[in-house]
Amino acid sequence: MNGYTGRAWRENDWWVIDVDDVGTTQARTLDKVDHMARSLVADLTGAPYESVVVAVTIDLPPAIAAQVAALRAKTDQAAAQAQEASELQARLVHTLAADERLTGREIAAILKVTPGRVSQIAKKTPPAQGRRTTSRPATRSA
Repeated sequence: MNGYTGRAWRENDWWVIDVDDVGTTQARTLDKVDHMARSLVADLTGAPYESVVVAVTIDLPPAIAAQVAALRAKTDQAAAQAQEASELQARLVHTLAADERLTGREIAAILKVTPGRVSQIAKKTPPAQGRRTTSRPATRSA
């Protein structure tokens, strides 16, 4: 495998692609940058196109690059929080079912999800270790 690095930036209506130690080419759209960079390397070095890998960094104006970085950080943070929420939700479903003996509909009402979602969570996620998973003994009414 032939690995190369390069960078691309916008000039008027074109993306200019400079592959280190190989040369420069252009692409009309950003989704064609990888193809054009690989084609450039293959054409100028004789390497098979399929074996060429070019890691292209997109150069953006500093203000835009800062906004993109901030967005990526927020997106990563949101994904981590969503994962935490999902894990907490699964633990709560099992706690409410096993320890509190609530029905799926009751759990759904408390968690503000559908009963079908409660069923999916209950089937997908095993109960937390160390937690009681059997029902409480039934109480007799006189």
